[in-house]
Amino acid sequence: MIETKAKLAALSGETLPDFNSNCLVAIPVQAGGLHPITDLWYIERQTDHPAELRKQVAQLAVEILESVNGPGDIQAIDGGIGFKYKRPDTEVEVTATAQHTLTLLQSLSGAMAIALKMLNEQPDPASALAEFEFAAGLGQLLLGQPLSAEQSPGDDGRLSDGALVKLFRIIRLARRLIDLEIEEFKRSSEAQGN
Repeated sequence: MIETKAKLAALSGETLPDFNSNCLVAIPVQAGGLHPITDLWYIERQTDHPAELRKQVAQLAVEILESVNGPGDIQAIDGGIGFKYKRPDTEVEVTATAQHTLTLLQSLSGAMAIALKMLNEQPDPASALAEFEFAAGLGQLLLGQPLSAEQSPGDDGRLSDGALVKLFRIIRLARRLIDLEIEEFKRSSEAQGN
């Protein structure tokens, strides 16, 4: 497939980009914080174990919550992907962006799966509305408002580029954490089976 594209490009005089020489130029990433991100995908050897992955995921979640002035606290934990959310002790006003960000972070942490299981045991029509509100706000949170006949384009309520990079990094680190735990679980199961 790649060879065919190269031949077609050569015939038309087009030059295809060379991924190996352009990979760092093609997708420049820079997000500061306790664990600065310059590469979304690469995981350093000293980070590539569950405890450190959880630690970095929790810190990134803290930084994302702070970037949207979200209330409450992200607390590091030894299980799951490394964090849980603690609501503030008092009622506070929360922006739609902060609320959608909190919901997204809680979804990633697994808290929403637990809550959904509890809700399924005690159905409540209000939960369907909350899910719809989150789904409607997710596009705004990640992309902003595209131009439409009803609305002008805008970036109100959108995560900053830095927070978005951190969100992508959380997803990458959490996926690696789960892969490591699957490998460990398989080894443990095989050792017990022998």
